[in-house]
Parts: sequence; structure tokens; C-alpha cells
Amino acid sequence: SEFVVAAREVAYLRYYNTKDLGSPKNITVNGADKAFDTHSSFNILNLALSDDGVLLAAATDKDRIIVFQTNTPHIVCNLYGHKASPFSNPRVTFNAAGNCVVATSEDNKLFTWDLRDGKIVSVLDDVHKGTIRDMAGGEGETIVTASFDKSVKIWVKA
Repeated sequence: SEFVVAAREVAYLRYYNTKDLGSPKNITVNGADKAFDTHSSFNILNLALSDDGVLLAAATDKDRIIVFQTNTPHIVCNLYGHKASPFSNPRVTFNAAGNCVVATSEDNKLFTWDLRDGKIVSVLDDVHKGTIRDMAGGEGETIVTASFDKSVKIWVKA
């Protein structure tokens, strides 16, 4: 099995084999057609793996979520509409079905995109009084958020 790491100012995702923890397999974040490019104009600040392990969502500091095919440089889609800067704390997760991505926004909103067309399907406003610190997908259509306002909220799709 493997785990993946992203670091600021590094244009690669680093996949490590948990059996030997040797040198990582470096996969470019710039897409399959730019595998030669050793620079990236964005930083990945959070990663989430789909439950089936096929997709990897990467929250960046440039108002962009990139969905990769796991362990490849293939970009499945780019998701836009939320706000994320180098000083924000973006978080991303998949819903349990794996057909939607949910992400935080620095303007205290939760965005949900449909992966089939990359369109925003819902936006929740003012989800916390403080910045969202962390988020996780739960059972079914449940998302859990934790904030610097010292609250934890559970969101269920109606």
C-alpha cells in the first residue's frame, strides 16, 4: 500500500510505498502533458482520497481543486468557484458515493461539485463563525466540519 504527500513549492505529489519507505515515486501536479515541468504556480494545501482509492482531490491556494486519477498525472477535472489563498486553510473531501467533492472556502462557505460535469451543485453560507479548521466525509451524505470557533457541525444532505 502507499501514502501520498504534497509539499509547498514542490511540483510533485510524492507516493511512498509503506513496505519499504524508500525513495518516493514523484508524479507531476501539472498534468500528464506537462510532466517535464518542474515548477508549479500553486501549492497543494490539502489532499483527500476517494473511498474507492481511484481519485485524489487536491485543494490549492489558487481558488482551485484538482481531481487526479490516483498515482498518475492525469487530471480528471479542475473545480472552481470557492476562495482559497496562500493564507487560507482549504479542506476537501469526497462524499461517500464518490461522485461529489466538498470543499471549504475562505469566505466561510462549503461548496459541493458534481464530478460528472464539474459544476457547483450546492453552496452553504456562513457554516461557522470562525474559519473551518478541518472537514471529513462521513456515512452516506454526511459531512463533518470543525472550526476555530470551537464548534463541530454535522451536515446531512436533505
